[in-house]
Amino acid sequence: MSSPGNSKANGKVESAVKTAKNLLRKALSARTDPHIAILDYRNTPTQGMESSPAQRLMNRRTRTLLPTMKTLLQPRAPQSERDVQQLNRRQFQQCKYYNQHARDLPPLKEGDVVRMKPFHLGSKEWKKGTIASKLDERSYMVETPDGDTYRRNRYHLRFIQEKRHAIEEKLAEAADKRKALEDCYRRINEAASGNNLSSQRCSDCHYRNHTVPSCQMEKCESVFFCGELARHPDKKMKLQEQKNKIIALETSVTKLEQDLRSREAAFDRVHGSVKKLVEDMLLEEYPEEYVQNNSRNWLKIQQDIAFVKKSLQGNGPPRREIVKSLLETK
Repeated sequence: MSSPGNSKANGKVESAVKTAKNLLRKALSARTDPHIAILDYRNTPTQGMESSPAQRLMNRRTRTLLPTMKTLLQPRAPQSERDVQQLNRRQFQQCKYYNQHARDLPPLKEGDVVRMKPFHLGSKEWKKGTIASKLDERSYMVETPDGDTYRRNRYHLRFIQEKRHAIEEKLAEAADKRKALEDCYRRINEAASGNNLSSQRCSDCHYRNHTVPSCQMEKCESVFFCGELARHPDKKMKLQEQKNKIIALETSVTKLEQDLRSREAAFDRVHGSVKKLVEDMLLEEYPEEYVQNNSRNWLKIQQDIAFVKKSLQGNGPPRREIVKSLLETK
């Protein structure tokens, strides 16, 4: 079962429906019997194969209005194995050419915030939703903020990485990397503390208290055996790379936090200016309701503004309609 709006996932059936519609449409425009058109279609060999649908079903051709030799209408031995091979070869070629430019989109998991591609004509808004469950390899159930659920293909979903979610993920990743790095240094220090018996050091096994001529141990292959990080430049370089990755993650987290704070501050400024504008409009249009004893009733103003927000559900109509909506709702 294909997802709504993703008809290309069921291409064989969609192609058959298109062919049938074209046959009926042309027969209607030519004022001919549509059954004759269907009969001719069933006798036409399928593209990429040597047999027609009628031959694959009845092992023979059927008689049409076209003159045909009687020998061609005789039943023949079934060639099902050959037909299957031709069909598989054709499907393989289609898959090969399609996959040259096709790429798999990253999978989504439950709780991811996405935007859904609009299906209605004239609609350009990508509705926001949350992944509720995964139904198939590329099919998901999406739940919108108003409680509705939709089934959508991965092609019609765009993942939204929210700032707070991205900060949490990066902080968790940086903590894991730092813990692994600290564990490496702890193991190196433990190996070094057990290898500090003398100033003499073997350049082969990297252990102390003996030299190369008297060494009876195997060549050191890991810094966790000897604790001499300077003797293992490759491992030292890898540890430094891990440090740089942790620093880069922490820097990106700091940048994201600054961006989030600036966005919240800008939102507060805009929200405050809009709120002040609505307050002035209410006082200007209906002073008898919001001014009592030459003083403004701020509690009633705030209650009505909150009521307007709730009734309009976040939509932003013109400012004159805000006051009109308030009075009509009241």
